[in-house]
Order: sequence, then C-alpha cells, then structure tokens
Amino acid sequence: MAADGLGLAVADIARTILDGIIDHFDAVNAACAAADRVALPRRRVIAPGNPRLIAWDCEQLVVTMSGIGIGTAPGEGGLPASRGNPISATGMRHAVFAVQIVRCVPESSDGTSPPPDDVLTNAGLVFMREAGLLSQALVNICTKVKDGLPGGSRVTPGAVETLGPEGAFAANEGSLAVTVGQLV
Repeated sequence: MAADGLGLAVADIARTILDGIIDHFDAVNAACAAADRVALPRRRVIAPGNPRLIAWDCEQLVVTMSGIGIGTAPGEGGLPASRGNPISATGMRHAVFAVQIVRCVPESSDGTSPPPDDVLTNAGLVFMREAGLLSQALVNICTKVKDGLPGGSRVTPGAVETLGPEGAFAANEGSLAVTVGQLV
C-alpha cells in the first residue's frame, strides 16, 4: 500500500483485480465439467495506457486504469453520510479500472469464405460464457478491493461490453469503479 496520506493505492487495487479474476476463473473451472471450462489466456498483465488502445496482438487478460477523477465515480451518486467521518466532495476521488479478455476470432481458411458455422458458434458460446464469468468475477472482487481501503470507500462493478472483432481478435471488457474518501 502507499504510505499514509501520500496517494491512492491504485497499483495495489490493480493487482487485487488481476489476482481476483484469475482466482474466480480457476475456481469455476475446478467445479465444472471439462466441456464447460473457460481457461484464461496465458498472457495476464497489468498494462499502462488507455484501456481501449492496448494492442491486441495475442490472446490476453489485461487490467488497466482509465484514470483518476475528483468526486464519486460516475453513476455512483454520493456516498452515504457516516457519523464521525465527514468527507467533502472535493476530498473524494475515484479510479476506474478496465479488464479485457482478448480472444482470437475464427476466420476463414481461404480468406474468402466465412468460417464454418459450428466453429463460429462454438467461439461465440465460449465468448458469451466468458462475459458472464467476467461479470461475476468483478462483483466478487468488490469485497476484496474494499477490504483494503479506508471506511467510506465504495467499489462498484460496471457493465461487461463486447469489443471487436478487430482484425483476428475480439474482447470482453468489464470495469470496476473505486471511490475513496481519503488518501491511503
């Protein structure tokens, strides 16, 4: 964690998010029949830069930060009042994290005809199952992230969106907004 009062612990939060996604998929896969498992890509990184500009050059799990803003995270409304812990709106800040799971998209073998229907359907079903797993992982991670933050903090999962296909790749992207009332 950052030294007291010197910053927001965004790097620690990013690590908690990455580890939480991996733990969730591992737990689900351990409980599922082999045919229902969705293995995460081998490449699993916390990357610098704009989440939507990270290169899609391989299958990967990527955690990034969209930025840090003043006040509560968009869509959260205000934090509930708490006795003995006054928080001004200008003292509050939020960080928004993005998680992308990037996958290869089936392509035609000859470059002119579409991929076989069963191959495309199978890839679509895996992609959709993965979106549901990512959404639940983000919900589960909220408690883990909040446990490491000061009282009055809020952690909110966002929607999971599908991105692409772009070239030979498509992605599921989810977000997590973290509002903190004081420096940690």
